[in-house]
Amino acid sequence: AVPHRLPAEMDAFVGRAAELAELREKLSAGARLVTLLGPGGIGKTRLAVRYGWSRLEEWPGGVWFCDLTEAKTTDGIASAVAQGLGVPLGTGNAVDQLGHAIASRGPCLVILDNFEQVVERAAETVEHWLARSLNARFIVTSRERLKLAVEDAQEVETLTLEQGVELFVERGRRQRPIDRGESEAESIREIVRLLEGIPLAIELSAARLKVMTPAQMVDRIAGRFQILAGAGAGRHATLRATMAGSWELLQPW
Repeated sequence: AVPHRLPAEMDAFVGRAAELAELREKLSAGARLVTLLGPGGIGKTRLAVRYGWSRLEEWPGGVWFCDLTEAKTTDGIASAVAQGLGVPLGTGNAVDQLGHAIASRGPCLVILDNFEQVVERAAETVEHWLARSLNARFIVTSRERLKLAVEDAQEVETLTLEQGVELFVERGRRQRPIDRGESEAESIREIVRLLEGIPLAIELSAARLKVMTPAQMVDRIAGRFQILAGAGAGRHATLRATMAGSWELLQPW
């Protein structure tokens, strides 16, 4: 009965056993802030959520998922974290209020998802909360480091060929039965190679099995931005949108 606000996992988690073990080892060894680093679509959020679910019983103070996708300011960060913690903010300093709220929960895990657009505000928020709540641990997902002294960075790499094929088959079988014969299997392996093991790209390509075969995808994969478009809305609905998110983070020069 550990309290939490973790998103539900709507499909099977594939691979990443080594990454999960590394993350657990870092936190068990005393790391207070682990930043999962990588480009958009690499699977940072899913890795953090899977860790939260798999280790829920280790955090009696709860596991709290906070989505910072829309945060652009300190107030935006505070609002997202308050929502993730289920804490109503009163008048006064919101960062201080959240520091007290986190500290009061004892040994807890706070997941701050999509921090890249507010990394310059890490010192006044995350560092402040770390100083106030000695029993709390933080996992942050970001496309760049927070540059805090206590930060322990963990790079999230692309999937191996075997993991990529497993992910494609797992997601693709929702669209239609997959023939595991040599011809189709080789086409699937080629898709994963062409997409460089990027989980988002693999999932979006698997969704296209409803309208084309793996062999047809291989022939058309050069137009990957057009092919890899999901039906749903959201910032990761297309590979182009994911790339645009990284582009917007760049300095003008």
